[in-house]
Amino acid sequence: MMKYILTEQARINIRKRGVSIQMLEDVLESPQQIVDGDGHLMVFQSKKVWENGKVFLVRLVVDCQKDYLKVVTVYRAEKIDRYWRKDQ
Repeated sequence: MMKYILTEQARINIRKRGVSIQMLEDVLESPQQIVDGDGHLMVFQSKKVWENGKVFLVRLVVDCQKDYLKVVTVYRAEKIDRYWRKDQ
């Protein structure tokens, strides 16, 4: 796994949105999609099943540095079709 760091905002969002570190690392290591974000940021995203059986899209906004990934923010989206790129 490539090295990564979490911003304070990412740490807050992980706790607030119930995303585990293991889930975050799974998405970083094997995202189902990587899409362009704002400016130089990329969005790593994967569909994940929550404990209640509901599927959410876990999205990590990532600043890709030379030696590491900087996770800027983390969130989960219920409206998967809004973000999912069908052309990928």
